[in-house]
Amino acid sequence: MLRNKPLRWLRLLFAAVATSVFAMSCSEDEGESMPPMLMDFVEAHTDANCRVVKISSDAGRSFVVAQSIVAAVADTTYRCVCSYVLDESEVSATVYSLQHIYSLPPSPKSDFEKLPADPVTVRSVWKGGGYINMILEVLTTGKGAHSFAFCEDGFADNADGKRVVNVIVLHERPQGDAESYTQDAYLSIPIGGYAGECDSVAVSIPTYQGVKTFIFENE
Repeated sequence: MLRNKPLRWLRLLFAAVATSVFAMSCSEDEGESMPPMLMDFVEAHTDANCRVVKISSDAGRSFVVAQSIVAAVADTTYRCVCSYVLDESEVSATVYSLQHIYSLPPSPKSDFEKLPADPVTVRSVWKGGGYINMILEVLTTGKGAHSFAFCEDGFADNADGKRVVNVIVLHERPQGDAESYTQDAYLSIPIGGYAGECDSVAVSIPTYQGVKTFIFENE
């Protein structure tokens, strides 16, 4: 738990995982053939009226959002996992789901009262879009909210003179939640703030086989 900074925790309510955190309106004509559905980690951009007007992929492509989607905050950027299809010109996208991803920068270890390390299963970890992204599998009954956070555990100098920052993924199960079925958790660690500070980022994740560490160059 963070000292006096509860908003830096992701409270993952599994009962709502399949529901978009944005209000959206879209329609689909019965019998009409559909182009391929894409699912990506993206940045969703809002305008002065809180409308999501554009999504940007980690590959550097941006698409105008074809329908009305309302977010909570105007003139901001959300980190999201997005399911969408492109029009024939690949200029605009019809969005079918848009789920907010926890992506706050890591907090120093001294900010935490405890370092929960309840295990998860790692499905995928990769670097892209200025983030280290991950899809984790959590066993749950849907009772209560699982908590995640990123803890910066200091810098270290390797034998080759390269400097690395250590980041721990914290996970806490709610009391009384048993391991019944699997739900996905989507997380992104922003690493732009480490530019010029270190040569690589080491991310440690608690799993059922022990702590697994993934190292990425910080270009």
